Amino acid sequence: MGMTSFSFCITLYCYLTVAYSQKVADKYWIYYFCYGWGLGALFTALLLAMGPILHRGNVIGDATFECWIAPAYQEYRIWFMFLPMWIHFGLILLMYARIFVKVRRVNHDGKEASFQGDEVESGRSSCSSTKTDPAISSSFPSQDRTRRATETTVHTGGGHLKVNKLIFRTAIVTLGYLVSWTPATVVRIIALYGGKASFLANVLIALGFSAAGLWNSGTFFVSWYYMRSEVKHGSK
Repeated sequence: MGMTSFSFCITLYCYLTVAYSQKVADKYWIYYFCYGWGLGALFTALLLAMGPILHRGNVIGDATFECWIAPAYQEYRIWFMFLPMWIHFGLILLMYARIFVKVRRVNHDGKEASFQGDEVESGRSSCSSTKTDPAISSSFPSQDRTRRATETTVHTGGGHLKVNKLIFRTAIVTLGYLVSWTPATVVRIIALYGGKASFLANVLIALGFSAAGLWNSGTFFVSWYYMRSEVKHGSK
């Protein structure tokens, strides 16, 4: 629970940084910690409260499939772990989609601002050699607006690299989440209805959990290497 909760908080921080500013994202740091640690603590407290109510024995069992809930409380393995985990997954994908749209729009607006800035400078140059009527001169944007347009272009420079990096990271995180957690979720649902998982399903769970910690670190490394290669290639 803690892993998916903090993954959600990290994605939320990235979304707030892109959509608003880093200052806005930093302002809610205490809520990230409260959510990351608090959600797991809340579900643990609710689980422990189920023992005296349902009288099925110990609520804590072996940590099979990274879940400490005992077999006597199998339905709570779904409600208290796997359901919140997949809700987090859906919200993470939604925020990545919003970030992608935002980056694409800013990159597009930056290109338009650059083109408009070039037109303004061309217009000013053509009028500077002659005496210009104030009404005509006032029709051109001010120097401050031109500078802001240029700053926008600089800020969004390499925007296509950012978009490609974001697409890559979203695809890998999605694939990693599916590979790591889908087999365990399916097996838990099968066990809930009295079925028995196959040997292949257990092998897939072992492989998925073994790779669970590699997706984020691998994504950051490959995307960093890709960005560095693109920058070097573009500078030649």
